[in-house]
Amino acid sequence: MKITVSKGKGVQNEIVAYYREQILSEQFQKGEKLPTVRALALALSVSPLTVTRAYKKLADEQLVDIVQGSGTYVSMMSISENSSENRRVNCYDWMLTIDDNLRRTQFAAEFSVEHLTKGYNMFTSLMHWEDYPHQQIRRVLEKIVRENPDILFQYSPVSGDNLTRRAVANYLQRMGNLQIKASDVMMTSGSQQALNMIARTFIKPGDTVLMETPTFPGAIDAFQNQGCTICAIPMETDGIDINLFEQIVEKHHPKMLYLTPNLNNPTGIVTSAAKREIILETARNAHMIIVEDDPWCELMDRRHSVGLLKSYDHDGHVILVKGFSKLVGPGFRVGAVIAQGTIYNRLVAAKANADLGSPLLTQRLLAEIVSTGLLEQTTEKLRTLIKEKWALVYKTLQNDAPDYLKWQLPDGGVNLWLSLPTYLNTDIFLKSYCHPHNLTFLTGRLCYPNEPLYNQCRMSFSALRKHEIEPAVKLFCTLLKDYHCDYSHDS
Repeated sequence: MKITVSKGKGVQNEIVAYYREQILSEQFQKGEKLPTVRALALALSVSPLTVTRAYKKLADEQLVDIVQGSGTYVSMMSISENSSENRRVNCYDWMLTIDDNLRRTQFAAEFSVEHLTKGYNMFTSLMHWEDYPHQQIRRVLEKIVRENPDILFQYSPVSGDNLTRRAVANYLQRMGNLQIKASDVMMTSGSQQALNMIARTFIKPGDTVLMETPTFPGAIDAFQNQGCTICAIPMETDGIDINLFEQIVEKHHPKMLYLTPNLNNPTGIVTSAAKREIILETARNAHMIIVEDDPWCELMDRRHSVGLLKSYDHDGHVILVKGFSKLVGPGFRVGAVIAQGTIYNRLVAAKANADLGSPLLTQRLLAEIVSTGLLEQTTEKLRTLIKEKWALVYKTLQNDAPDYLKWQLPDGGVNLWLSLPTYLNTDIFLKSYCHPHNLTFLTGRLCYPNEPLYNQCRMSFSALRKHEIEPAVKLFCTLLKDYHCDYSHDS
């Protein structure tokens, strides 16, 4: 190791310069592990913090991947394609002196378009584009623009297009048994915007937020960026651990609870009716807000008829975040928030600060899809298709999965939650074994706000065509066996 200390640059920059040059000149292999922070700090007689910061800078340049609990590895990205880009990073070093308010953006960092657009995408929890009624939606869109050409040149009201809000209210009354009015509905540019607005509006540093765990990584990012303390409530087979939930509420007096009672993301668990009643009653007594995230209750198995948690709510404790993108097309980025009273008014103000209103065209498109019954027709077909795809996944796992791979049967939806042996790391498995074979999934680490588990992952099978499912799952199992074998030999 030829790292020389220069008084002008300092050890941190010398470490970065050394490894940058070695990686760009391909002296290191993709996936090769760098010395641990402790080992390099001892070798150079410097603080471990200095090494940590150097590795972080290399990670910012996309030269290395830092895997928590495992180590630092040379990036699996193509060095030849990115070397010129990486060399330009030096021009922007001054930006590192600028602080920011971002505390966690892990989900966005893992959302690699490179890996999602080729091979087997089991990262995104949505349907394949051919599964959506794209021809019917195209005709609806053409009709809207033909009959209302001025719609492309108008702003939407901040709270949303009135026609769309009425359509959404009627749909939720019919589908979710909600007693709501159009004036309770605010349209958003997808569910993630809604979660960010709720977090920015009501959560400040020092507040306590409860989250079912594991949970949706985008929600963790939204709330942790407000500087709050997150308390994780473990999931059981029928929802969160109620005894622990009640204990934490009594001890910490949380301001908010976030959960997805219909098809938890990533496990696919549906919260039981009995637990819903206890959750809501506890929230009432504690004057606590509940954020119910519902991107896909329509995709539940028919045997679950518990409806929306919001339907149990009569005094405004529940803010419902209703997504439509996964049901009609993720490119629409359209969702809604359902709330009452001053909570609703404050969220409208937050929406005004965010973008002054969502695009009018996509709102009207949703209104047509909902009011003509196309949404309900689509979800019925998707539910059938998901069952067919899940049957193929299950059959392949039964035939090809090693006995040390465990999974939890979901209550519906598009995700499967998998557990590897505790001594294996899904980050290493993904980047060193799966990415080179153009297969991707969501590592379970991202689904934990605190103390993550590194041996779990989410397999989203629905974005694959039916004929791709068996080879994709077989490849996953084959690569897992390779990883397990390599680990056993190295141990």
